Parts: sequence; structure tokens; C-alpha cells
Amino acid sequence: MNQDYASIIAGRLTMADVLEKYHYIGKRSAENGRGRTTCPLHNGEDNNFCYTNTVFHCWVCGAKGNIIGFVEQLFALNFKQALVRLNYDFGLCLPVGRKPTLREQKQMQENHRNAELERKRRAEAQQEKERIYWELWDEWIRLDKNKTAYAPQSPEETLHPLFVEALQKLSYQKYLIDSYL
Repeated sequence: MNQDYASIIAGRLTMADVLEKYHYIGKRSAENGRGRTTCPLHNGEDNNFCYTNTVFHCWVCGAKGNIIGFVEQLFALNFKQALVRLNYDFGLCLPVGRKPTLREQKQMQENHRNAELERKRRAEAQQEKERIYWELWDEWIRLDKNKTAYAPQSPEETLHPLFVEALQKLSYQKYLIDSYL
């Protein structure tokens, strides 16, 4: 049963959540939820502690694991104690350490379904955002190519409509790309 709670806890929290809660959040990159900070396990001074949403690794002391393993190591707890600590500190209201009532079991199943739906919705939204971003870039590339391919070769030459379109839209397209992030 503790393994079920571990899955639920790991599904609801990220390493960034845990590091922030315990005041160990450091410099974080925006790419794929990855980040770096000083290692809270050996009180490092450099940003050698790398993490994603689900796991961590310190390149100095060699510590690595998932969210629950991090709390175990940080507070010198066993697995069950780490679950209880995370449950309490984050107000997850899971019946860790005792048998759940039927109502609690149904509620946990419902919460799990809702969390899975939310995770799926976020993934789809991220995919849509990336699709739009790359469509913006494709249009910029098309315009840039047209600007070069249809540029007049002499001052007397009539301007090609695709060259004119490129001149009119390129800066706006770049603005869309820059503001989309």
C-alpha cells in the first residue's frame, strides 16, 4: 500500500516543488523542467545538483534518486517516514500509515484519474504550443527565402509580389516568434 501512496505523491509533486518547499531551490533552466542548484545533501557551493521533474543527481557527492529518495536522504528518514513527511508538508491528505476507508480509497482513485487527465491535458497543450511555434518559424523561413529568391537584380526591375510580401511580413513574423515564448 505504501507503494501506491508513493506513486500518488510522486505524481503530484515535482523535484522543484520539494526543493522549493525545503528552501533549496537554485538557478533553474526553463528547458523541460530541468534545473540546477547547490546540493542540499552535502551543502555544496556550486550548482552541481541537477534535477528534472521526477529525479535528481549530484555530480559531486553522487547522490541520486527520485523525490521520495531525496526526502529520505535529506532528513535521514526511511521510506515510510519520507512518505508521511511529504504527505504532511504538502497537505496531500493521504491516509499514509493506516488503512484507508472505502471513501478515502474512492477519493484517491478519483484524484488519481483527475491528475492523469490534467497531466494529459497539459501534455496536449504543450504539444499544441510547440506545433504553433514551429509553424511560426516555418512561415518566417518561407518569407526569408522569398525575400532572397525574389529580390530584384536591378533598380529598374519590377518588384515580385512574394518579395513585397516578405518585406511587409518578416519583422512582424519575427515579433510573433519572439513574443510566443
